[in-house]
Amino acid sequence: MKRLLLLAALFAATMSGARAYDFSAVAPTGQTLYYNIVSGGVQVTSQNTSFPYYNYSTYPTGALTIPDSVTRQGTTYAVVSIGDYAFRDCSGLTSVTIPDAVTSIGNYAFDDCSGLTSVTIPDAVTSIGPAAFEDCSGLTSVTIPNSVISIGNYAFCGCSGLTSVTIGSGVASIGNNAFRGCSGLTSVTIPNSVTSIGEYAFSNCSGLTSVTISNSVTSIAAFSGCSGLTSVTIPNSVTYIGFEAFSGCSGLTSVTIPNSVTSIGNSAFSGCSGLTSVTIPNSVTSIGNQAFSNCSGLTSVTIPNSVTSIEPYAFFGCSGLTSVTIPNSVTSIYAAFSGCSGLTSVTIPNSVTYIGTEAFYGCSGLTSITIPSSVTGIGTEAFYNCSGLIEIHSEARVAPLLGTDCFAGVPINIPVYIPCVRQMSYNSYYSRWSYFSNFIEADGFSFSATSADDAMGSVTVLTQPTCQSPTAVVNAIAANGYLFQRWNNGVTNNPYSLVVTSDTALTAIFVPENDSPCDTVYIYIHDTVYIHDTVYITGEGINGVDAMNAKVYTSQGQIVVEGADGNNVTLYDVSGRMLATKHDEYTPMRFDIPASGTYMIKIGSYPARKVVVVR
Repeated sequence: MKRLLLLAALFAATMSGARAYDFSAVAPTGQTLYYNIVSGGVQVTSQNTSFPYYNYSTYPTGALTIPDSVTRQGTTYAVVSIGDYAFRDCSGLTSVTIPDAVTSIGNYAFDDCSGLTSVTIPDAVTSIGPAAFEDCSGLTSVTIPNSVISIGNYAFCGCSGLTSVTIGSGVASIGNNAFRGCSGLTSVTIPNSVTSIGEYAFSNCSGLTSVTISNSVTSIAAFSGCSGLTSVTIPNSVTYIGFEAFSGCSGLTSVTIPNSVTSIGNSAFSGCSGLTSVTIPNSVTSIGNQAFSNCSGLTSVTIPNSVTSIEPYAFFGCSGLTSVTIPNSVTSIYAAFSGCSGLTSVTIPNSVTYIGTEAFYGCSGLTSITIPSSVTGIGTEAFYNCSGLIEIHSEARVAPLLGTDCFAGVPINIPVYIPCVRQMSYNSYYSRWSYFSNFIEADGFSFSATSADDAMGSVTVLTQPTCQSPTAVVNAIAANGYLFQRWNNGVTNNPYSLVVTSDTALTAIFVPENDSPCDTVYIYIHDTVYIHDTVYITGEGINGVDAMNAKVYTSQGQIVVEGADGNNVTLYDVSGRMLATKHDEYTPMRFDIPASGTYMIKIGSYPARKVVVVR
């Protein structure tokens, strides 16, 4: 593979005055080599001046030993570098020994040396240039010494015979496409010194079955097309899984995404058909375009509430996905689940205001969909060809505007459940819901009735309110040893009939049968209006009513206790959880109460007594 842009730049530099070689000399192994004098010694270069290669007949072949030094006109020079294009296209070279003083290997230095089977890189080398060993298909192993800091773009790209590579502990960066297409490579260990792995660095290494990524790497976009890779552990240092990071890794069955990751890039796991499940951690805020597209084996995915953005086609073609819950942090969906033909259920949260173009295009397995009240619009072809739908529930009181062919392919006569008195909005031509012919007005308001304490009693809803008949009837049933007292709205009727005009939740309050008026204090709080100014806390455990007098009343929404005779006064909720405790011998003690309900007040060592508070 030729890097055309880089080649063009280097060619332009050569044609505009790149210096010819200064002299030539015969290597110990008999080949003629060409040199330029540089700072500190000489650099091995190409023989040609106008263009780095054309006279193949003079190219060195066989086993080459580059000398440690050369002498010219009585002056001896150390060989310190291998220049750009020095041995490019020397397909007859079989092995190269590079002298110990060499510190750099230039761009395309051994590019297309297809016969090269071994090379020894000395410990002094600090950089391996772009495409230095590109397409050296005969190279079987390479050891990169600890002295090397950077491996350039395409440095070993296309070395299909490479089965082993050792990366030294000094390497800080691996360039783009550095080992791309090294299909014979089965394993690689990236040392902790590496902080940067370039895009497609190990792309199409189809024989790679395992990889160890260092804890210093912060982003990954390097393993697309590694079809033999079955599992990968991404270290906690990684914050970004980049473009096509594992795209086409069809053998990948599991992946652990650490809590450090905040973003999953476009096409990151696209085409990972062997992946069956994935858990996205709470740290992730965005899932990129086509991030998991065509992961046909994916059956479940957990999307956390931290995710605010699911980009178009993020799960496109995930035909094995059967259910998905969209977190309540997401506000819009665009084509994210298009082509998920196996999807049978989806939960769309109230945070979503817009269901965008092709959001669920071709999800033929969907049988029911609920559109939350927050949705104001549904885009073009959002539910196109969702032919399995047998019902639609729309909770929006104003019909969301539909885009072109939004429900094309969905039977027009399926029931569409809408809020009360909303037929006109949904039958409007403007809203485009008139595509459907069977609108049913569903329950207008939510209604529930429960017991404050299931051990004391239960509640039965005798009649549920509907659009046509908004009256509800409830019945409170006390357990043995308890009595129904009232509903949380103060009503004591039982059974209780009421007209539901808004979302309503009733709670039945029960008391023990042996409770007496002295045991229970009823305080009705209306700002500073005192319904009961004085009560006496008496009962079992107290020797007569004179043992403790206490004035309990309300003021400005607080419970006020006077006459505690220097005792601690403690406020509990009905479950016995302490809410507050006070001690004051001279002034009234005031307690803020969180809500209406049943509380317990305990003064000193005297038994606690129940206080029912109604706002």
